[in-house]
Amino acid sequence: VRVPVDEIVEAAVRHWFRDSLRFVDEKSHIDFRSEIKPGSVELAGIFDRGVPVANDTSAAVGFAPLSETEATVLEVERYINSGDFKQRFPVAGEDVKVMAVRRGKQMRLTIAIAFVDRFVSTEADYFEQKDAIRGDVTEHVRQRIEHIEDVQVDINMLDDPALGQTGMYLTVLGTSAESGDGGEVGRGNAVNGLISLCRPTSNEAAAGKNKACHVGNIYNHLSHMIAAEIVESIDPVRDAYVWLCSQIGRAIDDPWSVSINVSLDPQVAPAEINADVDSIVRRHLEEAARASKKALAIDLRDEGP
Repeated sequence: VRVPVDEIVEAAVRHWFRDSLRFVDEKSHIDFRSEIKPGSVELAGIFDRGVPVANDTSAAVGFAPLSETEATVLEVERYINSGDFKQRFPVAGEDVKVMAVRRGKQMRLTIAIAFVDRFVSTEADYFEQKDAIRGDVTEHVRQRIEHIEDVQVDINMLDDPALGQTGMYLTVLGTSAESGDGGEVGRGNAVNGLISLCRPTSNEAAAGKNKACHVGNIYNHLSHMIAAEIVESIDPVRDAYVWLCSQIGRAIDDPWSVSINVSLDPQVAPAEINADVDSIVRRHLEEAARASKKALAIDLRDEGP
């Protein structure tokens, strides 16, 4: 059976651009080039085994819950890229980056928003719209924070009114990618949407890796899911970190190493929650193995193009 890989890739990419970037025309703005090639014979043979085994030796780590700063960063990006915000501020492009720094009970947010030039009439209009967005986002954050007492929001800090058009973050399509500024897999956001510099970080990115046997994808997601359930379902646990390490060729539901680190109420001993934690970990691993086996068993002849 010939699988039309290049056609599937191009169709998926076109679909993503149509849904994600308002002003990018996938028919005229994008050149497509598929770089997908066959893997090694030994690695490709994993799919013939019928049981899900790891196709790599790698490690992943997840944690829960998010700090108020982390939750705020996610909330701000999602707010700016929401449909309601775009209706009120169509000048705000989809290329949005948020950096937060907390000192005690003070939070500072620096946000980069690619402005869409068709909605900017003059230089003065650009800075007026930027001030309006800054005020709106600041108020949005202030209404949602609980423990932070002071918030400051800065937007597009490279701007300089004295430099004319070169002092404004203007784009045609709402993304800096049009100028060749593109991210790379491996240095970007984790599967929870964040780059948290004060947290332990997985050594692999999940993007571009299959969900059937690539532990760089499976364990990245699984570690965060396990940590979240431990915190949500076991009352004495305040926070949790979950490390999963695979060994190539080893079953998906049998990691080479599993390590759990939790913070507990002082009056609770670790032995009191060990069984509950163990049960959560084992169930998630079993479910992941079943999902991987289902992915391996897909009959492409029945799926269609």
